[in-house]
Amino acid sequence: MAKRPEPLRAAGSRILRIETFAVPPRWLFVRVETDDGLVGWGEASLEGHTEAVMGAFASLRDRFLRFEADRIEDVWQTAYRLGFYRGGPVLMSALSGLDQALWDIKGKRLALPVHQLLGGRVRDRVAVYAWVGGDRPDAVVEAARQRIGQGFKAVKMNATDGTGWLDSPRALDGVAQRLADVQALGLDAGLDFHGRLHKPMAKQLAGILEPLRPLFIEEPLLGEHPEAIRQLAGLTRIPIAMGERLYSRWDIKPFLEAACIDILQPDISHAGGISEVRRMAAMAEAYDVALAPHCPLGPIALAACMQVGLSTPNFTLQEMSLGIHYNSEAHDLLSYLKNPDIFAVHEGMVAALTGPGLGVEIDEDRVRDASREHQPWRNPVWRGPDGYVQEW
Repeated sequence: MAKRPEPLRAAGSRILRIETFAVPPRWLFVRVETDDGLVGWGEASLEGHTEAVMGAFASLRDRFLRFEADRIEDVWQTAYRLGFYRGGPVLMSALSGLDQALWDIKGKRLALPVHQLLGGRVRDRVAVYAWVGGDRPDAVVEAARQRIGQGFKAVKMNATDGTGWLDSPRALDGVAQRLADVQALGLDAGLDFHGRLHKPMAKQLAGILEPLRPLFIEEPLLGEHPEAIRQLAGLTRIPIAMGERLYSRWDIKPFLEAACIDILQPDISHAGGISEVRRMAAMAEAYDVALAPHCPLGPIALAACMQVGLSTPNFTLQEMSLGIHYNSEAHDLLSYLKNPDIFAVHEGMVAALTGPGLGVEIDEDRVRDASREHQPWRNPVWRGPDGYVQEW
């Protein structure tokens, strides 16, 4: 009997070092190095909670130094399940950064972009959108004009300022006009409620906006209230998007089963990385729900999102943070890249990333320098006229 040929297998390696770098404006980069010299990058940014995520990496180092770097799913399952306490933004953000870095290493080892390891491309370009305005939705028209000049065809903006639990209906004055003014420039626009509104106000605002046909309304209510989101979905024809504060496939189950969301927006730096977002996307596809990953973050997270989007059938639209109000001229989306042209926007789209791994070339010297001077980012505190805290 002829001898059966041995299966081909790429040479393996073990995790030698796991480093984290908190860098401005509010990002946490993860660098993983193997004992044969490969380096992968991930992003574990959790806005406002950087120190907590960095602390979570202590246990990941204890568990995974000297672990086989190619065993990405084994790493994921071990990190998620064997800590007993699981899920939530801090632990899942740490796991997200590690997961992305391991996919980056595997792609570099095989000289392939990550989307090829996920089954290959189903599209050649990724549709993108950018933010206009700040935390408080002002100056959106001028910002929208600038986005057109940058090549965007779609934008997103905050719908309201801080809003009371039951506020005056006048608090919603101007929202529709801002949307109409941006649409008049030829842009599609989504409105982010940002979880700022409670049910009495969210119902009113959805009704006001419906005739204008926004691209979507995002987080019209917090995910803490699935029954209220289900009720709101029955009152409006506007597509409902949410997911940045849902951290796993188990978190999204009730919303898919209730058929109350139309667009799933997991954050690849909060929701278990490439491995878990890919699974969440497949679940959403079975419920005819589109994928539009949340990503007001850095270049590594954006590259990871694009790798998933390029290989995912129900992907629809990608957020990118170029020039977002949290960034600065010195610390923007492209600041830490040696190959910034990979994110060039043309006709509202970014071409497929073709480099090995995640496709980003990180300026490591700049990352290390920036991390030495970084001050932790904190979100603002908003209070209403009576002094009670409002959702930011």
